[in-house]
Amino acid sequence: MELDIHSEELEKEANDLMKSLQVAIDKRNDIEEKTAGQNDNDNWFQERKNRLTASVFGPVSKRREKSTWAPLFKQTYDKASKYLPELRIGQPVVKQLYPESNTTWTKGYIVEKTDDSSYIVNVNGNKYRRSRIHIRPNLLPSKEIKEQEKEEVGSMNEENKQVEFNEVEKKRKEKELTSQNEDEANNHILEKRNLEKDLNGMSEEIKGKKRKAKKREKITK
Repeated sequence: MELDIHSEELEKEANDLMKSLQVAIDKRNDIEEKTAGQNDNDNWFQERKNRLTASVFGPVSKRREKSTWAPLFKQTYDKASKYLPELRIGQPVVKQLYPESNTTWTKGYIVEKTDDSSYIVNVNGNKYRRSRIHIRPNLLPSKEIKEQEKEEVGSMNEENKQVEFNEVEKKRKEKELTSQNEDEANNHILEKRNLEKDLNGMSEEIKGKKRKAKKREKITK
């Protein structure tokens, strides 16, 4: 088989491709920090788009030169695949646990649509990103899914109740503090008035004594 490109040009094309796929160390560290937590982190799903998963990269890197690409290519992209109906948010589904090597299907429901043929599936509180070909509608949703949805709604209600309680408690403490400050201010005013009253009384008493002293002085004369 003859190539329609010279070996030097092919090598240059290969090097350019490898450079375009490389990520700088700083960028890698940044991606690692932003995607911590994997399934629990929305950034992880975004960064995973248009990348080979670890389960696919292994066979790709170990592929022999004479081996066909078809099986590996079909795992990531298949132009001949048939159209599959779009799934709704909240729709009960079953998904493959490990699409490449596992035929076990687990029950969950759609949380988010990430692109034309990819969805986020919630299974027992854990989130997984799966291609549409690895997700099937669950026409008979199990009692477990309904109970799980009830628990999540109940959990959200409990969180809302806690927020409301915190707001009420905050307002109560603010009102209590305001009332306490008002009481202290009123007590201060009352003490000031009593002090002024005592001082006025002492002043009148002194004036009375002075008047009596003057009268005695006149009588003596």
